[in-house]
Amino acid sequence: ARARAGDTPGLFAVSRFDPVTGAEMLLAYNTSAKPLTSAIQVETRSARFDTLAGACAARATAPGSVTLTIPAFGYAVCAAETR
Repeated sequence: ARARAGDTPGLFAVSRFDPVTGAEMLLAYNTSAKPLTSAIQVETRSARFDTLAGACAARATAPGSVTLTIPAFGYAVCAAETR
């Protein structure tokens, strides 16, 4: 995941890939006192997501981008579906 600090103040997003399946795991944190909505860059093959915590979009909003709304001081953990 790529989200630059200047793009959305309060957003910290990172992704990792499962070494066995290659599936992307996205973790996004809102460190601000206000809810935020932001488009986060993900791997282009990550088109569908399962929610593990918080609220994740079911589908990418565009190839390589997923939009999340995270409550104040909240977080989301999203797992890309494997095919």
